[in-house]
Amino acid sequence: MTIITELTQNSAPPKNRRYDITCELRPGFLLRVEPTGSMSYKYRRRERNAMKVTTLAKVYGEAAAVFDISAYNSANACAISHHEAIQS
Repeated sequence: MTIITELTQNSAPPKNRRYDITCELRPGFLLRVEPTGSMSYKYRRRERNAMKVTTLAKVYGEAAAVFDISAYNSANACAISHHEAIQS
């Protein structure tokens, strides 16, 4: 089970191709590692049958906070939409 923490960056070496490390505790939260060694935290989700990827930050603490707020807002939007559909 992969859990992204502040220490994940230290154990993610660059490779020949870009790769993503996904977090099982936060679906959609990932660390992208570029061949140059550059790393950034992203939020990957599906919107209207298309995959969307948003860069959150290069620092774990900032990215985790932004992700948690985004996921909360997204979950609320889904709940409201579902509730409105039931009421119709």
